[in-house]
Amino acid sequence: MKNVTIALDDRGEVAVRPFVEAKGIEYSVLLGDEETFTRFGGFAIPYSLVLDAEHRIVAVYRGPIRAEAISADLVGLGLGPLESDSRPVVEG
Repeated sequence: MKNVTIALDDRGEVAVRPFVEAKGIEYSVLLGDEETFTRFGGFAIPYSLVLDAEHRIVAVYRGPIRAEAISADLVGLGLGPLESDSRPVVEG
């Protein structure tokens, strides 16, 4: 499993890098734009996708999500579960 975030801040790396460093984010953070967002059906933030090994969308979350939801998706893909955790994975 690989976690990737696409940051949509108009200011790009100048805004995103300090945020990533301050939050201690250790997974990949890419820079995107409105075209990237709409290409994947996004219309509100936060917006999360779960992709399978062939990069097909298998789950879509619009709004905050909890670790349990992602864990269930991973189990369905034969990759989970996550360690037990009730904290939000993506906060609103």
